[in-house]
Amino acid sequence: MSARGNLGAALCRLGRLREARSVLRSVLADRERTKGPDHRDTLSVRNNLAAVLHAEGRYREAAAELRAVAAADVRVHGEGALETLRVLDNLANVLIDAGDRQEAARLLRGCLDGYRRILGPSHPLARAAAERLDWLRDNPS
Repeated sequence: MSARGNLGAALCRLGRLREARSVLRSVLADRERTKGPDHRDTLSVRNNLAAVLHAEGRYREAAAELRAVAAADVRVHGEGALETLRVLDNLANVLIDAGDRQEAARLLRGCLDGYRRILGPSHPLARAAAERLDWLRDNPS
C-alpha cells in the first residue's frame, strides 16, 4: 500500500491529478479497512488526497477530507498538537481559495497561537501563518 500511496503523491506532483485522486482514494479505502480511520498512515493518505482535491479546485471535498483528518488528530494527539495545527493550517489554505476568509482567519489565528506556543514566534510556520493573516486583513475579498 505504501508504494501505491507514493505513486499517488508522485502523480500529484506531476500534475496528473485525476490519476492521483483515483490512486489515493483506492489506497485510502484499503488503509481504512486494514489500519482504521485514525491510524497515521490513513490520515497521511487522506491529507494527500485533500491536497489533490485542492489542486483540482474541489474545495468542498478537500475541506471535508481535512476536517476528517483534523478531527482524528484531535482524538489521537490533542487539540493543540503540532500535527493538528498543520492540518488546520492546510484547511485554512483551502478555505481561503474557496472564499471562506472568515473561517480561514479564525483557523489561522488558532494555528498562529499554537505555533508560537510550541515552536516559538520566529519559526517559519508561525511567520507564514502571521503573513497569511496580514494578507487576509489587507486584502478583504
